[in-house]
Amino acid sequence: MPYPVRFMEELKSRLSLTEDVGRRVKLTHRGRDYTGLCPFHKEKTPSFSVSDDKGFYHCFGCGAHGDIFSFVMATDGISFPEAVEKLAAKVGMEVPKSSPAEREKEKKRATLHEVIESACAFYEKQLHSPAGKEALQYLRGRGLSDTDIANFRLGYAGTGNTLKAELQQKGIPEEQMFAAGLVSPGRDGRDSYDYFRDRVMFPIADKRGRIIAFGGRVMKDAEPKYLNSPDTDLFHKGEVLYALTRASVPAREQQTLLLVEGYMDVIALHKAGFPFAVAPLGTALTEIQIQALWKIVPEPIVCFDGDEAGQRAAMRAAERALPILKPGFSLRFIFLPDKLDPDEYLQTFGTKSFSEQLSESQPLVWLIWENLIRGKAITTPERKAALEKSVEDTVSKIADPSVQNYYRRELRQKLWDITSASAKRKDGKKTPAKVKLPECRPGRDEGKMLLAYLLSYPNLMEKWLDAYMTVRFADKDIEEMVSIAGTEIMANPDITAESLQDLLTAKGKSLKPILPELEMLMRKERFPADIEEEMQERFRSLQLKAISEELEATAALLSDCLNEPPPELWERFSALQAEKAKILSELYT
Repeated sequence: MPYPVRFMEELKSRLSLTEDVGRRVKLTHRGRDYTGLCPFHKEKTPSFSVSDDKGFYHCFGCGAHGDIFSFVMATDGISFPEAVEKLAAKVGMEVPKSSPAEREKEKKRATLHEVIESACAFYEKQLHSPAGKEALQYLRGRGLSDTDIANFRLGYAGTGNTLKAELQQKGIPEEQMFAAGLVSPGRDGRDSYDYFRDRVMFPIADKRGRIIAFGGRVMKDAEPKYLNSPDTDLFHKGEVLYALTRASVPAREQQTLLLVEGYMDVIALHKAGFPFAVAPLGTALTEIQIQALWKIVPEPIVCFDGDEAGQRAAMRAAERALPILKPGFSLRFIFLPDKLDPDEYLQTFGTKSFSEQLSESQPLVWLIWENLIRGKAITTPERKAALEKSVEDTVSKIADPSVQNYYRRELRQKLWDITSASAKRKDGKKTPAKVKLPECRPGRDEGKMLLAYLLSYPNLMEKWLDAYMTVRFADKDIEEMVSIAGTEIMANPDITAESLQDLLTAKGKSLKPILPELEMLMRKERFPADIEEEMQERFRSLQLKAISEELEATAALLSDCLNEPPPELWERFSALQAEKAKILSELYT
């Protein structure tokens, strides 16, 4: 019997061909696909190919070919309905009973695809009309070429009811416009109206590349900034990821899949040579979306904006992932500096720096641990017990017993490192209250930003000069420029940014390497209080990194001590740990 198209698409999206085939055939990853010995005939050289991307297997020896349903039918000796029942039960789906009403519903869904495609074509046409002039300028101002705009099928929803009028001319009834989420019902007896008005439009596609919904962005200060299509028979925003269809192939090839927050971030990354970026649709990452990511790569990277909202979103994603973790499948995280989103970061620091950020992504367990200890000084038995309880409460959310066990072991080890270091020495003496902190050693990009702040806001930097002078910059040119600028500010606290920059130029120092950073600071309006907060966070974060590196090295030395560790080693470890807790408290409280 025929099954509803939506049911079959949902079932296929939850299944993995390589996973099912891999239970019977030992597969080897080669390029995009997998190969192994054919289960349908005897062979010594692998000629059996499996492609998750295409959803098919093929044997070049005997010609066996099919999808996941035909494989289960052939290997289990069952019928197609039985294969559907078996695979649906495996992923917890109930097989719907076919009825005339359900068959009629599937016909309506096919019609809705046609209606939404008409809307997409109209929005594209509007963007290049006189009415879309401002929207086109906006997109070009964001660095997009006509080719980029065409590739992503970007468009413009005009003011008034232009789409409704267009669809009416095509003979499309309002009922279908409502069902497609393109118009909204009028209130108090008024006529219906276009759902999207005066917005840049981002078409959203399903796994087969068909447009099923839209995201609209305002170009001025208005709320909501982003507006997505309402849920329809075709579209459920908690199940879809923007650009997943075009990102899946390069993601599998490079075994890297990047999750960012916004449509423009995705487009900027694809344009910059990172074609494996996708985005959720304005909501917290859902379990269904995480499972969709895992069908492509086992450890996708989450890169939300570097501001507090982005950090909260990342933590929500981590919490959603915990219960469904399974061996080999998790998330990794990166947080961009300077509260930048990926689009801004690429414009400021370039693709090479962004690639370095990707290579330094942190595992999920790191984010969980940092969240557990954030702002907490673990200095009393009661606080230690509370942290231990938080660790256990967090670990208990993981359903898979094996993964849960490893998380428990790793987090308890980190807990032991903290609690043992903060205890008294065995000789009864307390650990020293003060410690000489490790030197801050910022990387090149961080060093350039520190110099840019110094040259942009010299009248606000006087209190930070001591901190600047103790930093050891990786780039000696930057270190020399900081020294010159710092000395000048001490001698002349009222010097302007322009005069200070002219002074460095007169001394033969080129500002060209930090022009992107200077321009970025000029683009964003900042108040003295904001700069104060940013400088505090910047230097504290540098110090935190230096302390964490020495803590790791000291912990390794302690673990290497077969007998009683030297007391001074415990003292150093304990003092560094206390200072780390203090800095975390200052950063996040």
